[in-house]
Amino acid sequence: MQAAMNGTVDEVHDWRCVSQHHTLTLIERAVDGQRLIDRFAPDLLVAAQDHALVVASQLADVLGARKSPRPTVLTHTMQLFDIAAHPYNPHAEAWTGGTLSGRHILAVDVVDSTRSTLSAFIAELQARVEAERNAAQAADTPWADPHVGVFVLHNKRRPKAADLPAEVMDGRYFAGEEVDNVAISYPFRAAAANVHQPSAHGDHEHRWAATPRRSLEERPVVHRSSTPPVHEDQRILSTHYVEEIIEKAVVQQQLLSSFQPHLLIAATDDSVAPARILRHHLLSHGHTSRVLTSTLDLYDEHVNPYNPVMPAGEFANLSGKQLLVVEKVDNTRAALSSFLEKLRQVIREQRATAGTAWQDPVVGVFVLNEKDRPKPQLPQDLVSMAHFYAAETGAADVHLVYPFNLDYRVGSLAAQ
Repeated sequence: MQAAMNGTVDEVHDWRCVSQHHTLTLIERAVDGQRLIDRFAPDLLVAAQDHALVVASQLADVLGARKSPRPTVLTHTMQLFDIAAHPYNPHAEAWTGGTLSGRHILAVDVVDSTRSTLSAFIAELQARVEAERNAAQAADTPWADPHVGVFVLHNKRRPKAADLPAEVMDGRYFAGEEVDNVAISYPFRAAAANVHQPSAHGDHEHRWAATPRRSLEERPVVHRSSTPPVHEDQRILSTHYVEEIIEKAVVQQQLLSSFQPHLLIAATDDSVAPARILRHHLLSHGHTSRVLTSTLDLYDEHVNPYNPVMPAGEFANLSGKQLLVVEKVDNTRAALSSFLEKLRQVIREQRATAGTAWQDPVVGVFVLNEKDRPKPQLPQDLVSMAHFYAAETGAADVHLVYPFNLDYRVGSLAAQ
């Protein structure tokens, strides 16, 4: 719920949950029904905020399936979002695609409610365009003003607290659906997990099941193969199912009896969602914890739902803390090991500056899915052997598709 123009808070009379399939259907209908390619033909999609990356990624797929090439997707900080090149950290590199000159830029957001956030982002984008224009003129290089449009999954029929430029509203504004002022729960936001769609499969399908914990010493140690495994099967997980296996892990593995984490640290961007779900279940058992991103920033959607990443403040001090590193899948262990090495370096730096007041933190690991395949040991001098938790263990040749993953696809795209 957002503040209306008069400063009061609009009352929301309804709650609506949408599935991942429904969001993709809305995008496909908007692209075709509103003739988005004919009217605008965007070649650059820029997500107005982190959650909008899901919508931008799906929209890029739909556009690419109808007209090649697929548009480039950028984050709101103008970093390249390329999940094919960087599946564990899709916006790990700067965009080197050149100038905004002459581009057809489509700003993408999840919902247009009060319009305050979207308007502010468009203003930032226009300022970036103005800076590039001035630089081009100073260097006497060719310049053509880009065309800017907006795509939102939902536009709420309610008073707006801000305006969009007239040229955007004049034929460059696209919405997947017009809705009343209802609260919308999206499948790519972890807060929706306990109210979203039911699981479409049983607990033991595809050779996956919740299993008793094994110590790290019981896991085989081999070097990682450079050849990716062949996926003989694919398993699509619903948010409801992810919610269930996390709750089972908390209870059956008695997580809070042996470990009471102060901080849940997402090893990758995609791990923020399971970390938030885990935090929710720990809180339901009376334990309060905080979520940090892989860059050790605080993630708190309650403080700012549109930009939940903020400086960690007091939570940046790891001295004496119990830290639970959260990862969605433990496959080759390369990404997890890489993050733990970075965490080790942060601990070293803090220890060196803290002096006698320092207490080494206790580090554990929680993974949603552990693939039953050889992998290297985790660093025993950093990760406590008693604090490795896996919600499920299963076959290595099964490809897992998560509802909060940005490569989540439905069959309609493959058929294009």
